[in-house]
Amino acid sequence: MRHFIVGLWIIFSLQSCKASQSTQCDVPASEDCPTQTTQTTSSTNQPPSTSGQGLFINSISGGSLTLQWDQASDNETPQSLLFYAAYVSPANPAAGSFDEVSEVEAGTQIVSGTALTSATFSPSAVPAGTTYQFNVIVIDQQGNKSVYRPRGEMMDTSLIFYWPFDGHTNDISPMLNHLMYFDGIQPFLYDVDRFGVAKGAGNIQVTDGTTRSATLKSSQLLSNASLTSNASRTFVIWVKPRLYPLNSSVPAQMLFLYGSSGTNSGFGLRYNGFTNFMSGSNSSVIEGVVSTEWIQWVIVYDGATMTFYKNGLFFISAGIVLSTPSSTFLTVGRADNSFGSNLTEYFDGAFDDFQVFGRALTGAEIGNLYQAQRAL
Repeated sequence: MRHFIVGLWIIFSLQSCKASQSTQCDVPASEDCPTQTTQTTSSTNQPPSTSGQGLFINSISGGSLTLQWDQASDNETPQSLLFYAAYVSPANPAAGSFDEVSEVEAGTQIVSGTALTSATFSPSAVPAGTTYQFNVIVIDQQGNKSVYRPRGEMMDTSLIFYWPFDGHTNDISPMLNHLMYFDGIQPFLYDVDRFGVAKGAGNIQVTDGTTRSATLKSSQLLSNASLTSNASRTFVIWVKPRLYPLNSSVPAQMLFLYGSSGTNSGFGLRYNGFTNFMSGSNSSVIEGVVSTEWIQWVIVYDGATMTFYKNGLFFISAGIVLSTPSSTFLTVGRADNSFGSNLTEYFDGAFDDFQVFGRALTGAEIGNLYQAQRAL
């Protein structure tokens, strides 16, 4: 009797297997059906997407900074229910040290909450020249986590102007010296920045000597004592020239400029097959080539010496005594008419994160700023 029952169980098992082969078994019907393990990939188990979403600085001063970010998206959790937590890194972090969930969570949380899009960082004290990186973790209702691309900045009371070109031409420093339309074809254009964020950088396009997109001019005169006469100052800018073909009507390209055409009375960055510093009616070669990659240039003047840093490293220096006049406008993308009615020299390319400090930053501070702002 026992053998008869066992035999019936075996026959029943084989028939059950063959009956289900069309949906569970890929082997021929004459073979035994193997045990299968089915793994289901559920769309609900995907982390939120921050691809193409930006993390921006909305305002900054020596003691306070406001972050803003685009909302993430998720397959299951509505945007209104996504949870955000904003963090700040330790002081002067290395590049690439604040872009993983575990690294960010090891930092100091600034704020957290559902559907947040901004946060304000106001430490009790910030040593001069200190850089930080900021990042945001977004969490869906299943507990999946994603991070944004970190954003790094220097917090220093000597900051005078800051134009980040994050879809606008506003100055986010307390001075509010917004850039306005100067000439060209409106509206002002934007480009993909070095982090891959759309409309995250300024952009001027030149197709010939006269056809161009809008150029910019400061809405306020640069009359600050730290930017005139022989005062110490630091200019920081990220730039990516396009280098359209030069011709006799457009002999050079002016990235930015202020001052006058007198001897050592100007202050600007210029391209004419070389990278030049414009000190008035004269220009001095900084570098014998022009790169079409994103580069951070820092120009430091300490009252007697002009020093240039490229991507956080010392590049070249020269002795000079400036006599920059007061009450002149800053232009971006061309020279001002005060340098000559024919000296327009339209720039062609992208630029980003243009900062002006009212003192000479140190080499260590510049290195830290580059590490904080660079894209990996």
